[in-house]
Amino acid sequence: MDWIKLLFNYGPSALLVFFVFIGETRARSAVLNPAINRKVSIPIYVANWCVIFSLLGFSLNVFYRTNFRSEYTIKGGIRNLQGVEALVSASPYLYLHKQYGPAGHFDYDLRVISSQQLADGERIPFTLQLGEAESEKVRDYELTVQSGYYKDSVDIRYDRQKDKLFLADGTKDLEIQPAHVEAMRASFDEAPRGPSLGVWKVQAQAAPTQVPIQDRLESGDPLIRRQARMDLSQQKGQQWQYIDKSLSNPYSSYRVKLGVLTALGTNSCADLPKLSAQALQTVAAASGETDMALREVARRCLVTQASPEVEAALDAAAHTKLAPSEDAAELAKTQLEVLYTLGIKAKDRYGSRQAADKNEFAAAVKDFQKAWGLRTAARPTDQVTFAKALFGWGLALHDRSWIERGPSKQRSAAYVKAARDKFAEFLAAVRTSPNPQAYAYPQHLRQAQAYLASPEPRSLQIN
Repeated sequence: MDWIKLLFNYGPSALLVFFVFIGETRARSAVLNPAINRKVSIPIYVANWCVIFSLLGFSLNVFYRTNFRSEYTIKGGIRNLQGVEALVSASPYLYLHKQYGPAGHFDYDLRVISSQQLADGERIPFTLQLGEAESEKVRDYELTVQSGYYKDSVDIRYDRQKDKLFLADGTKDLEIQPAHVEAMRASFDEAPRGPSLGVWKVQAQAAPTQVPIQDRLESGDPLIRRQARMDLSQQKGQQWQYIDKSLSNPYSSYRVKLGVLTALGTNSCADLPKLSAQALQTVAAASGETDMALREVARRCLVTQASPEVEAALDAAAHTKLAPSEDAAELAKTQLEVLYTLGIKAKDRYGSRQAADKNEFAAAVKDFQKAWGLRTAARPTDQVTFAKALFGWGLALHDRSWIERGPSKQRSAAYVKAARDKFAEFLAAVRTSPNPQAYAYPQHLRQAQAYLASPEPRSLQIN
């Protein structure tokens, strides 16, 4: 019974003791006993020692792994951070320690620790949160492992004037380019290498209590905020009341609005039309925010799901802004894109000479005309962008000249002239602007020039 308890508690180590003190003694006695056939006793004696050496090797291996576990370490740091800036990582290898300095400045000591040396080219993801507390200036980076890092310290520095991250490499600095979020997410999902003695304990614990989505959206950790947005985007059906209420509430925090809009932005913002009028008004107003992260996610949704309701919400938002202002200028740019999209859709619906279709042509011209008029609310440097409305207007006039051909299949000279005049006006608006090179659609310029030379459909198909 005592041996059973010893085996249960100490396993192979107890077996080793058993074979050394009992098995070896009895096997040796059998070899020395002349009454026992040596052809039987000697093999038993040899087999006993084979078992002893096997158990001894196993026990030494366990002892070494338990007490002398090897680790490979890359040492380094990230310097020149301040204020509310933060460094986080979901990598299983990266360990961070914050070193506080004077006047709100601080550095991070970093260690990349693994049970075996990482291969050259393996990437360690980390995320930097920069800027102010109420902003979303978050960038993902990767440290690409090189074998030399295990000998020399890795020194990373944030250059505030250039707004870039640099890695010291001997006598020069190498810029670390931001990584793509998709690649980072794949890296986060990788499991740590090597066995973990504590895995079974984690698996045996009860599932943790779900943290409220609002607390996660407002977390100071950018990785937690990102995960919360992903979860919200996947649970839009169950969380729709929260989404609409958060956007309708004028007191919702910046991070809640940004998180909800980011979740709403998945699947081409297909759920935008489901929002209440008040929530849609918030999205429209957000597209005029000076904060780029909030503005761009709202603008993308509104343009992708352009509709008369969206355009009306932008009108209402513009009336609440004092012009000229930064918000009014950004709203004008959003409304330009929405009106241009609506105008193109109406132009494309104008497909015959039926009376109902002529209403679509009139709607397209109205949208382009209104979009062109918004340039007065824009910054002078951005006004050239609004010439895009004149280009769309010219397209609509050309379509009319082609669709409304007479019985002889000849286009009306008046309609052709109207289209050419509008393209000429478009080119003049770009060329006389303070910065014509800022017009983002050079193919529009080439097509308009080709149409003036030859007002045929093929002129509008060049790149």
